[in-house]
Amino acid sequence: MVSSAAHDEVRSLLDDLERRVDPAHQGRIRERHMRAATWKATDRPPVLISPPWDQRVTQVYPYCEAVEDPAKMMVNELKRGQASVVNWLRVQDDHVLQVRPDHGIGLVGSVFGARVEVVEDNPPWVHPLASDDIESYIRRAVETFDIDRIEELGWVGRVSEALDYMTTVMGDYPRMSSAIAVIMPSLTGSIETAGLLWGSDIFAALIDEPQLVDDLLTAIDEAMVYLHDRYRSWIGRELLPEGFSHQHGSIIRGNLMVRNDSIVMVSPEMYAEQCFGHDKAVLDAAGGGGGAFHSCGRWQAHMRGILAAEQIGSLDFGANQSQMNDMDTVYGWAREYGKHLSLVTATADELRTGSIRERFATGATLHCTVESVEEADELMAAYCAAMGTRE
Repeated sequence: MVSSAAHDEVRSLLDDLERRVDPAHQGRIRERHMRAATWKATDRPPVLISPPWDQRVTQVYPYCEAVEDPAKMMVNELKRGQASVVNWLRVQDDHVLQVRPDHGIGLVGSVFGARVEVVEDNPPWVHPLASDDIESYIRRAVETFDIDRIEELGWVGRVSEALDYMTTVMGDYPRMSSAIAVIMPSLTGSIETAGLLWGSDIFAALIDEPQLVDDLLTAIDEAMVYLHDRYRSWIGRELLPEGFSHQHGSIIRGNLMVRNDSIVMVSPEMYAEQCFGHDKAVLDAAGGGGGAFHSCGRWQAHMRGILAAEQIGSLDFGANQSQMNDMDTVYGWAREYGKHLSLVTATADELRTGSIRERFATGATLHCTVESVEEADELMAAYCAAMGTRE
C-alpha cells in the first residue's frame, strides 16, 4: 500500500531532480561504462566513489517500512540506493542513476515457501524451510511448485507493486525518465537461493543428495526466468541498447546478474559440474547475449572457468571486495576472454594520481570507498584533473 505522505515526498524529490539532473550527462556516463565494458578506448576508466551513509544528514525510511510501501522504497532508492541521486548531485562521479525494488535476496526463495523476515532497518533475512527432515520439505516444495501460480506466491506481489509504482511515477517526469533507469530487482542465483531454502546442509547435500539438489536448482531456474521476463516487460531496455543492463550503480553486459556468494563454499570442480550449468541456463533464457556473475569475497579459483563461459559478459565483485583477489591476474584473464570486470577496487591515491589507468586502462569499472561526501567530491575532481577530463 502506498502512503500519501511518502508519495508526496517522491513527487517533491522528482520535481527537484527534474530541474537539476542533466540527462545528457548521464548519457555520457552510460557511454563511458559501455565502452569500458566492451574493451574499447575511453577518455578515462569509469569510477564509482562511495561515501558512507549518514542517517543524520538525510532521513530515509526503515527497511521494514520500505518493503511494505512502494513510495517509501522509492524515496530510499533516490536518497541512499546503489546510485543515490543525493550523493551524485554533489560528487558527479560515474554512478549510473537507477532505482529498483530493493527487497533483498529472498524474492525467489519466498516463491518456494521460505519465510522472509525484516527487523527494523536491517535487510531481509530468509529462513530455511525447516530445521529437521529438510529433505522432505525440499521435495514437497519442488513437487508442488506451480509456475502458473507464481504471481500469487511469496513476495512476488509486493515486488511487482513496487516496480509498477516506480515505472508509473517516473513516466510523469520526461527528463528523469531519460536519466534514471528503473531496473531489475535481485533474483539472486540458483545455488544461493537453494542454500537459503535448505540451510547450510546444502553443501553436504551436493554429495549425499545430488539429484534432489539438481531438481531444486531446476525449479529455481524456472522461477528466475519467469520473473526476469515478467519484470523485463515492465522496465524494458533500462535506457540502454541490447546487450547491457544496470546493477550496483554500474552497467553490466547482458540482461541479468546471477548472484552466488555461496561459491566460496564449493570447489571449482564441484561448482562447474553441479551448479554452473544452472547459471548458464538462466542467462541463456534471459537473453541479451548473456549476463553477469556476482560473488563477494575470495573466489579467484573459480574465476577463469566462469570467464571462459560464453554466457558471461561481466564479473561483479561488490563494493570494496575485489582486493581479496589478485586482480592483476584476473584482469589478464578478462583481457584474454574479452570480458568486463565491475567494481574493481581502486585506492584514493591511485585515482588522485591517475596511476590506476596503468593497471586498468579499459575493460573494468572501478570503485573506491571514502570517508565522507566531501572527500568523494574532492577525489572525483582530482581524478578528472589527473585524467585530463572535464567530468
